[in-house]
Amino acid sequence: MTFIKELRFSHLFVLVALFVLVFPGIGCLQLKTDGSFSQGNEQINRNEILENAKESGLIMDDEEILFMSQKATTLYDDKQIVLDAIEMEEMKLVAYAYQGALADVTGGGSHGVAKATFHDGVYKLFVSAGDLPELQEGMYFEGWIVKRGEEMKILSTGKLMAVDEGYINTYESNENLTGMSFYVVTSEWDDGDSTSGLHVLEGEMIK
Repeated sequence: MTFIKELRFSHLFVLVALFVLVFPGIGCLQLKTDGSFSQGNEQINRNEILENAKESGLIMDDEEILFMSQKATTLYDDKQIVLDAIEMEEMKLVAYAYQGALADVTGGGSHGVAKATFHDGVYKLFVSAGDLPELQEGMYFEGWIVKRGEEMKILSTGKLMAVDEGYINTYESNENLTGMSFYVVTSEWDDGDSTSGLHVLEGEMIK
């Protein structure tokens, strides 16, 4: 019983630490040159938090990241609905059943929120992200929804679109994709390669 309590406490600590990474402005945090934060007399190391989160399964481990980078694993959605500009704007007003905060897995200060729902035969995904790293010329950000586990599934939700507030990613389909509840933002080179690149943001959408 004590061991279980310790595991739960450890899991809770990692969740709280990730929350700090997702919302780095909370608690008057000060960023240090070594990638750590200080809050009063406490020092919070980003890399240590991310490693703990990886071990706890809150973000992807190295095997999952490698799996995502393999070309043959990416699904094709033949039921995708192409949206126009007005429909994309209306996606902000949808009541979403699933949502989750996105944590920066690079150790940087990016953040975001992913939301999804399936209603009246239509799957909708809306993601907003801010403070993403500056891209080099010829690069873009891409969104992915993932079903984790032994039968891992990956689907690209397309390029993130730059808006005044940062970036958004919208996706609609007549297929119920709520089972693919993990969301990833990657940075990609515009070179025709359909595999995933460097992971920037990750997070689980929960009901």
